[in-house]
Amino acid sequence: MSGRERTSGDDGTVLEFDLNAGFFKKKKYPGTIFARRYQNIEPRPFRAGLETTTSNFGLVWQYVSEKTPTSFQITHTDVKLHPLDPQEDDGRQKNTTARFETSYKFNDHNVVSLLYEHQAVEEQPFELDYDSDEITLTHSLNFGGNHRHQLESELNYFDQRGTFNVERLRWREILRFNHSDQLRSWHYFEFLDRVQGSFSGVEPSKERSYSISSTVEHLL
Repeated sequence: MSGRERTSGDDGTVLEFDLNAGFFKKKKYPGTIFARRYQNIEPRPFRAGLETTTSNFGLVWQYVSEKTPTSFQITHTDVKLHPLDPQEDDGRQKNTTARFETSYKFNDHNVVSLLYEHQAVEEQPFELDYDSDEITLTHSLNFGGNHRHQLESELNYFDQRGTFNVERLRWREILRFNHSDQLRSWHYFEFLDRVQGSFSGVEPSKERSYSISSTVEHLL
């Protein structure tokens, strides 16, 4: 090694940031917006390292209320994948999500809630691309003496379109009885109707099911 010199270096531009701002902090409707970007080198076994650049943007807002608490959130994530092996293709992953949630409290023992979620996903080079929407309506009711019994109802609808299609409708009922300090019981009902398939030309599969169960617990 005498008379030989070896050096290494890396030239390039690194652009990273982390921004966060709040608004209406002292109001009943505060919110936050944020923007972040960071870069990283991820080692991979038996393959060249992967350079990733992740950008994340979003908004979070809520309405602070005892009667109708409400929140809304939207985020977008964009990940650029650059293999250090020039023979590999670059990749990209995009994910956008939106979530809206609200409730109405008739009283402490009677509450109805609504949840809506949207997601858009796109990945390359895996050719994955779909959009989905999901809405869930729930109702919780405590009844009987001292509100000791409870009925929980849920109606859920999910619809996904794109590389893989899914459509689902689900209805659930859960009834709980506290008969005494020693005796309790749970009763469960679910109805499920689902259709799923893909662009492969295969006929989509269909499923419809009913489920009923009961559990009784006696404490000695």
